Amino acid sequence: MLRGFLVGFGLIVALSLLFVWFALPPILGGVAVGMLRDAGLRAEDIRVDVSADPPLRLIGLDADRVRVRATGVEIETLRAESVDLTLREVSLRDRTFEVIEGRIESATLTPTQGPTIRVSTVRVSGPPEAALMSMTLSEDDVAAIVRSTVARAFGLEATDVTLQSPDRLTFRTGGESIGGRLRVDGSGGLVFTDDRGQITLDLFRSTASDPAVLRSARVEGGSLEVTGTLNVLADR
Repeated sequence: MLRGFLVGFGLIVALSLLFVWFALPPILGGVAVGMLRDAGLRAEDIRVDVSADPPLRLIGLDADRVRVRATGVEIETLRAESVDLTLREVSLRDRTFEVIEGRIESATLTPTQGPTIRVSTVRVSGPPEAALMSMTLSEDDVAAIVRSTVARAFGLEATDVTLQSPDRLTFRTGGESIGGRLRVDGSGGLVFTDDRGQITLDLFRSTASDPAVLRSARVEGGSLEVTGTLNVLADR
């Protein structure tokens, strides 16, 4: 009888471990997908992978890593073709994590001020309260912002927008070629100032209520690289 009890107990333990090792991660992944949708994330497809070492940590709803992959994403003012983000040292119970890293591809952002912004790639890495963020804007992305900004400020059409390292922007408007520098000012705005100091354009700007704060801008390889910090917990 004792042997039967031990065998039965061993079977229960074995089945429990099998559940933790193989069944619990996808179940928690499904729970995480539901949490993302409840938080306002809309997407054509969402996949969440949850892993822990040892897997028994998952019983306490703790995970080493939660990876979120989605396509056709919409959330508030952001639309993106694809999202691939990994959270590390995660408490699913408390909805906290220590590190976020990953990238967003082909994003369209609508800031609180200024025109709609197309961004080829957004990369993020670091603690959730102050993760490092970098955005890559192609020359076409920048041209769309310049055209919108010039039309709004002067009622004119901007054409022939070009970028040149390290921080040069040139465009034509009103029959004149205008060149100058791009920079991030002390208030967190991406600003263009022409060489004569007569024209200053706010291309886009982060505000105190925005989770992202811009820090620097530079032209590399024909694209504009904008860096800053991102507080992904700002609206929680």
